[in-house]
Amino acid sequence: MIFEWLMLAKNLGSGPGRPTAYYVLHGILVCVNIVLAVILGVIGWRAWASPRRG
Repeated sequence: MIFEWLMLAKNLGSGPGRPTAYYVLHGILVCVNIVLAVILGVIGWRAWASPRRG
């Protein structure tokens, strides 16, 4: 999903002219989703790399 959001961010600049609010809103969405992906990736990595208890 992170690659899709990066592609959306790249494609925002090459599309037809739109109101500024469109770019601001989608820019915020891209940033929030990338930050969430990184946070969840770190949590998942730590859970996977932690010693197994059982």
